[in-house]
Amino acid sequence: MKRWAILGTGACVTFLAAVVARAGVSVTTAPATQASARTLHQIMGDWIPIVKGLGPIYNAHRDWSDPAKREMLAPIARPYLKKGMALLNEMNASGSAREGDADLIYEMSALFGDAGDQEQVASLSQGPAPLGEWARVGELAAAFYKANGDAAAQGRVLDQMQKLAATDPGADKSLAWAGADLYQNGKPSPDNSDRLELFVTTTLKSDAIKQVKASHLAEATLKGLEKKPLVLTGVLRDGTMFTSADMKGKVILVDFWASWCGPCKAELPRVKKMYADYHEKGLEVIGVSCDYKLEDLNKFLVKNPDMPWPQMFDENKPGWHALTKQFGITGIPTMFLIDKNGICRSVTARATFEEEIPKLLAEQPAK
Repeated sequence: MKRWAILGTGACVTFLAAVVARAGVSVTTAPATQASARTLHQIMGDWIPIVKGLGPIYNAHRDWSDPAKREMLAPIARPYLKKGMALLNEMNASGSAREGDADLIYEMSALFGDAGDQEQVASLSQGPAPLGEWARVGELAAAFYKANGDAAAQGRVLDQMQKLAATDPGADKSLAWAGADLYQNGKPSPDNSDRLELFVTTTLKSDAIKQVKASHLAEATLKGLEKKPLVLTGVLRDGTMFTSADMKGKVILVDFWASWCGPCKAELPRVKKMYADYHEKGLEVIGVSCDYKLEDLNKFLVKNPDMPWPQMFDENKPGWHALTKQFGITGIPTMFLIDKNGICRSVTARATFEEEIPKLLAEQPAK
């Protein structure tokens, strides 16, 4: 049995979840020198559209080893990557560059970017830590995908990764995440798969592997819910008990969200429209709130009376809802779709629920 079998599930996390999982403490690299420099909060306001735009590219991870599919994805990715690189430069200038923001952008720029993007990553990779480390790891991960499944080429990349680990212990965390992704999505040859496993679990010395395993375990748990019966049971915001079993025969959209979550609120107009258009035809929505205060949730719902669906919230256990841990949810918004027979059809419905709901409503429930 593989020591790292937990990472062999083939499931993908969203780009936002990957950024959150990888991000460590902010790294101060340089003080802000201009009075007009924007705050990190202001910069991050421009970051969300980039994260959302790159999500479908990141979720096509297993296609990155296919040159034809890379060619198809590159034009979609490049506008977001160019904006992302510019924001990373701004973060660095303000002393706010963060690993979770940087290493994925550098990797994807080296893989999908045009000549200018790739030159920029190459230049950064020759510089000092921490940006140099992140860029070097990003280049190596991109080179592994560009090997297009060739075992010898993959092996040469792994040689360079091992050399970097030996000479630069500070790169351990980025190497751990890159190694896990390559093991899972990079289509390594059998020998290189074993090398990646040993590299991350034995060669690397940082605690990052614990985070990697926890992230991928959650990922596997989440993906394992699909195609199986799923019932949500818990307390509603008014203290009454609730179970989705009472909605059998309906199509259910489950929205894990919070009133403090900007991306969650950005998705609500789409959810509201689907509810208005399809509730009378058999659609139900369940909100699973990760708010920290019932007062905050209630105030938001008073201002949004077009959200009449049940909201699961346990005032005795506020914050991230217990179901998020149970289901392996590491980022919100996350949306599920449950069909008329109570079967979970998707745990990644956020991107596709507008297309999927009419199809599920057209299905006949089992007798």
